Amino acid sequence: MQFLPGISLLGLVISAFAKIYEDVSALPTREFDFVLTYVGFTDTTRLTENSAVSVLVLEAGASNQNILDSEVPFLASNLWGSLYDWNYTTVPQVGLDNRTIGYPRGKLLGGSSSINLMAYTRGSSDDWDKYAEMSGDIGWSWKNIQPYVRKNEGLMPPGRSPFDPRYDPLVHSRIGPVEVSLPEYYWPSDHRVLEAAQELRREFPYGLDVNDGDPLGVGWIQSTIGNGTRSSAATAYLGRDFAARPNLFVLLHAHATRITTQNGRQAQSNAEMVAAADRSLPIGTRYNVTARKEIILAAGTFNTAQLLLLSGIGDSDALSSLGITPILHLPDVGRRMSDHPLVPVTWIVKDNITFGTFLGNSTNFNIALTQWNKSRTGPFSFTPPQLFAWQRVPDKDTFLQSIADPAAGPHSAHYELIFATRELSRRPRVCTFSFAHARYLINLFPTVTGGSITINSTDPFDPPLINPNLLGTVTDGQIMIYALRAARRFVETASAWKGYIVAESGAFTNATTDAELLAFARQNARTIWHAVGSCQMTPYGVATGCVDPDLKVKGAKGLRIIDGSVLPFVPSAHTQVPIYIIAERGSDLIKKDWGL
Repeated sequence: MQFLPGISLLGLVISAFAKIYEDVSALPTREFDFVLTYVGFTDTTRLTENSAVSVLVLEAGASNQNILDSEVPFLASNLWGSLYDWNYTTVPQVGLDNRTIGYPRGKLLGGSSSINLMAYTRGSSDDWDKYAEMSGDIGWSWKNIQPYVRKNEGLMPPGRSPFDPRYDPLVHSRIGPVEVSLPEYYWPSDHRVLEAAQELRREFPYGLDVNDGDPLGVGWIQSTIGNGTRSSAATAYLGRDFAARPNLFVLLHAHATRITTQNGRQAQSNAEMVAAADRSLPIGTRYNVTARKEIILAAGTFNTAQLLLLSGIGDSDALSSLGITPILHLPDVGRRMSDHPLVPVTWIVKDNITFGTFLGNSTNFNIALTQWNKSRTGPFSFTPPQLFAWQRVPDKDTFLQSIADPAAGPHSAHYELIFATRELSRRPRVCTFSFAHARYLINLFPTVTGGSITINSTDPFDPPLINPNLLGTVTDGQIMIYALRAARRFVETASAWKGYIVAESGAFTNATTDAELLAFARQNARTIWHAVGSCQMTPYGVATGCVDPDLKVKGAKGLRIIDGSVLPFVPSAHTQVPIYIIAERGSDLIKKDWGL
């Protein structure tokens, strides 16, 4: 159920949120202090606090306005595969029996924050302290990123009692523009998850707040939702408070094609202009926009690496083989990307309220949508699921003792369980009995490393080659085996599930040995869309990596990256919040450099 933006095809759009340009010819100038691609609204907002600074944001997609599926949390997945999605696909994955996997990424204002599932997780204190260690910059430590966490988050406390056992108010902020909340609608399985965690608390303890630096245990999911509506980078940082800023410019349908430089092939390349195109016209209209101070790449792990490579920044030999003139030899561009593989595991349960209750029945769907339209409450006001568990393989486990711990530290998880009651099909049969044979779903993932982003074409409209290398190492496979066994223990050994669960479902039923479990994972795994690390930050003066700790591209002037591609490894988190933190601190680093 998607609604196209109600905007003109040419000229300036005055919206309820900000002024946005639909056509490059309407821009009053082509020269700005800072040019950002593609999201960058955190940086935009912070930089335009200084009225003397002009900022242009290039957005390859459309506006985020009047898109119901982006506003209604429960309907978020409807955007995947739509015109608001880059519609990427991975290369064949060796670890997944050479299958290819679809990879949704947002192609509209707000980027993936406008189509994701809105989980609000910061990662562990270990993750951030390790980032500080690996980058040589203490400013990236858990302690030192806290001001940026608080600057970003605007928690909306639940309307319950002064004490809510689902979160710790002391670790949250109410002042930031990104709205965060806990669910006010519950699925029938939720209380059983909590009962099972209580019964199995030695292995699955309850954690009060996943965002206190120690996310381990079973806990409630916090989400970037305010008053039952998605809070994205666009709604938060491009809202009414910023609409009147005359120094802020946003251009839609602007597909960045390459970065041009002032000094040609000199080692110290000075980024100056971004070449862009409008593919909405029969033959793309190419044009340049100039950044007087800096070009800031915020296009994400895939598109940032691709844009650098198209611009001649990367491995010189590989670029030359494609006919691209190298301007800066930076061989680590696109290398060592990391991501989270996900494997769904299902049980048949006795339940008459599932996701399919609303997605597969038009009457129920319309009732729930009417309730959301009227009051922003009900099942559509939050994105399922509601509960998850971040878990570690025990230190005494034989396999873990034989390798270096792949997690950042003792507070970082090796895998996650995500609990939900859902149907396997988006259009399940209409239920006429007192209960439905629904599916109880556990999604789980460990960390994977060693992926890459490359190109095999000089056409900027061709997609990059995305290889997250899912389940591509022995360690990944062993942790997934452990996670599958843990999911089975959680469901089959707790009395909370008696009388509710009917049986295991699908091929998982026959997977009992390690070899069978690994085969099941390879046949069913996909990604949960947490790719980071294609342009990693490393210490000053180090030849490896792509950016210094201040996020400036090594060996370049006037070029900085502020997105998830700079993270050295994927955190124990869904990656939305870490990227907000990078953007908030990155904005301060820019301001400091330019005396703003």
